[in-house]
Amino acid sequence: MVKHFLFPAEKPLLGLHITAIRKFIKEHPKVKTEILTTSEINSEFVKPETMGTSHPYVQKYKNFNDEATGIPLISTATVFVSHAWRYSFYDVVVNVMEQYADKFPDTYFWFDLFTNDQNEISTKDFDWFSFTFRSSIRQIGQVLLGLSPWNDPIPIKRAWCLFEIHNALQDSEVDLTINLPANEIQQLRSGVIEDSKCVIEALSNIQAEKAEAKAELDRDMIFEVITKSEGGFFSVNKQVKDSLRTWYIQQLQTIIDQEPENHKLLTHSASVMQRFGFIDKAYVYHETSLKIKLSELGENALSLAFSYNSMGYVSKRKGDYVKALENYTKANAIKINNLGEEHPEVASTLENIGSVYEAKRDFQEALRYYTKALSIRKKALGENHPDVASSYNSIGGVYKAKKEYEKALEYYYKAMAIRRETLDENHPDLTALYTYIGIAYHEKGDHDKALEYYLMSLSRKLRALGEHHPDVAFTYNNIGILYKAMGNHEKAQEYYTKSHTTRLTTLGEDHPDAASTYTCMAGLYNAKGDNEKALEYYMKSLSIELNSYGEKHRRLVTTYYNIGLVCKAKGDLEKSLEYHLKSLSLKLDIFEENHPDVASSYNSIGTVYHAKKNYKKALEYHMKALAVRSKMLGENH
Repeated sequence: MVKHFLFPAEKPLLGLHITAIRKFIKEHPKVKTEILTTSEINSEFVKPETMGTSHPYVQKYKNFNDEATGIPLISTATVFVSHAWRYSFYDVVVNVMEQYADKFPDTYFWFDLFTNDQNEISTKDFDWFSFTFRSSIRQIGQVLLGLSPWNDPIPIKRAWCLFEIHNALQDSEVDLTINLPANEIQQLRSGVIEDSKCVIEALSNIQAEKAEAKAELDRDMIFEVITKSEGGFFSVNKQVKDSLRTWYIQQLQTIIDQEPENHKLLTHSASVMQRFGFIDKAYVYHETSLKIKLSELGENALSLAFSYNSMGYVSKRKGDYVKALENYTKANAIKINNLGEEHPEVASTLENIGSVYEAKRDFQEALRYYTKALSIRKKALGENHPDVASSYNSIGGVYKAKKEYEKALEYYYKAMAIRRETLDENHPDLTALYTYIGIAYHEKGDHDKALEYYLMSLSRKLRALGEHHPDVAFTYNNIGILYKAMGNHEKAQEYYTKSHTTRLTTLGEDHPDAASTYTCMAGLYNAKGDNEKALEYYMKSLSIELNSYGEKHRRLVTTYYNIGLVCKAKGDLEKSLEYHLKSLSLKLDIFEENHPDVASSYNSIGTVYHAKKNYKKALEYHMKALAVRSKMLGENH
């Protein structure tokens, strides 16, 4: 059981100026030459040099001033340093303090190696440590957390570091700053150039609940404290990941500023930006990379096709289908010129073009491009290649969108047979396919079969990726949607919450995927008849989407439409009409006027006018809806 102390009257805590740290290093050159850890520094220098004094090492610098500046080497501590003792003292801990001191030169660091009596400390129990750290953090009010390595930081794995982070987060009067050593920047650069997905994987690896301690009892007691506090481990994970995410983006921008002509760095950094939802910035980086390639390689170099493809993908994400088709078409022309019309790389770009037409709901054109890609892949790669499975998957997706579920499942099962034969059972392409099959069964109304495939996908993703990964969040969300359709609102909310928690900690609060979960939560509250809560969540989703995509994106179509429906249910007919008209305006920009989605808006606007008792306007919009549906679906639909 953890004891709770009343904090005594505070007496000043001593801290070291960065010049004192430098003095220590100068007096102990072995610190630099042999790359000793903090733990090794303690056993080799600090404990022997303070043996029998009953004083912490900081007292050795009492009444000393820096010779050059006259600054006292010790004074009242202004920053509490949280770090792992397994770190290299010089390369990590000192580097982090140096960076902080460069920004805040008057800082005095409370650094436990020097500010605690290391000869006496081994006799102390958990209560002493927890009280000392909590009271020191509270009194100083500023915590500096040093993290390393950038992709798997050790302090998150150490229970006592976790305890310090937790205490900083729990006290509104305490500020937490996270710094990484300067040499981590180069390692981040190398990691991103090799694989842009590494940053997301790094964030997924941060799981505070897996921390360890030398004494298992200490770990259990620390975990008890964190679990019972507001936010628990979620709060710790989120704070650390938010800070790291910000650091990643800032450092990539700094690296790019230093290497503005490195088109590979630009391209891979753009992919990171895409993943974090910085769509406009991603497009700028891809465009800059393309310009560099054009000047260096000419207009027909094969590597330009990759840039055009990337720009096409970002344009599609932004909802700019004209620009997406323009970029994909340029990529396709370059590939044909370099590789010929029957090359598998050409098939990949045809798939991309097909995906834009599918997003535009021009299913005939989408199927034409997907089928052409399938033909090339079969001829070039054989019937059982994973890329052939991808084409089957794409075609199945179109039939699912057309609500031809038997046809969709036929193609999905063809894809599944190939992927099961050629890929590992936990491969992302196979687990994604299980999700798509689940969605098809869900929309078909076969909820038991849908749940079976969703759970197959989830179990494999958990094995391969762990529970803190965006791909796992996607499946949680789908399971939540299914339970809502089954009328099990409690289970739906459970899975929506799991999805949202995972997305928040990995991708951040302002990522478009967070908006998706808000939309699902809104739908759940709507189904429960809680229109106020539904509107609150729809507006949260709208705010993120506007910030991420601007005012003309396709995703806003549905959000505006849903807000219109909820406002009507609340009796706010003017607001309902406003949002339905916004949705209609976007639909007319994206689709042809004779599109079923346009008809849905006409019909909804008609019902609002009907509720307003403006029967002339209501009839006008219902007749528009009827005209579109008659033309598209036939008189007897």
